[in-house]
Amino acid sequence: MAGSGGTIIIAPNWLGDLVMALPALKIMRAGLPAPFCVIVRPGLVDLASLGDGELVVTTGKGLQDTWRMMRWLWHFRPDVAVSFPRSSRAAAMVAVSRARIRVGRKGREGEWAYNRLVQGRVKARHMAREYLNLAAALGLEGAMELPAMDHVAGEIPAAVQENIDNTVVLAPGARYGPAKQWPADSFAALARELVRRFSLRVALVGGAPERPLLAQIAAAARSDVVNLAGETTLPELLSMLRRCALFVGNDSGVAHVAA
Repeated sequence: MAGSGGTIIIAPNWLGDLVMALPALKIMRAGLPAPFCVIVRPGLVDLASLGDGELVVTTGKGLQDTWRMMRWLWHFRPDVAVSFPRSSRAAAMVAVSRARIRVGRKGREGEWAYNRLVQGRVKARHMAREYLNLAAALGLEGAMELPAMDHVAGEIPAAVQENIDNTVVLAPGARYGPAKQWPADSFAALARELVRRFSLRVALVGGAPERPLLAQIAAAARSDVVNLAGETTLPELLSMLRRCALFVGNDSGVAHVAA
């Protein structure tokens, strides 16, 4: 069965990594054959779409979901397949696509799946530049510039909508827990001082798994703090960050978006 041609991109699985992949994605979308399809987890759909192009959503890493995606890739059969992740699962998806050109990064167990490999993780190099090397392996060059994300917009949550210009957004969570987190007590003290000394409002943001942490900070702050843990979509969060007075957070996906 002949394939459809076109391009398959397996996007990063984490919010911060996807933000750093956006310059390379923009270059690839402009220079690679259509249809241009991005495989990304559901919570990152809006950010990965860049407002146009076809988007494929994979709903998880379970066996059933993986099998469904493998079957779809087998029948799609793109001309070009590029994987940002270095996982064995991503490599298997690229291999089963039977793409003529298969581009990935060195450094993990999936190198066998690719016929064009670029250097893997280098600590001294910004991740966005590393991702641009994937585009360079396809003969595509471009600047490390974030595309406009104006299409990713949602309603500012009602709890902070009225005072958003006077609101400080705090994101106390981080992917690897305490190793990359400012102490909860410090966030609580900061929130308390922002309210007391500057008459600012404070909103805590984070995913559902961070609810206990944010509840602890809100209780310790003993101030006008709005806890939005697990309550915002990505478009809503971006709208908050565009309008808020200040953002303070750890090394996390939210911090990359805010930057």
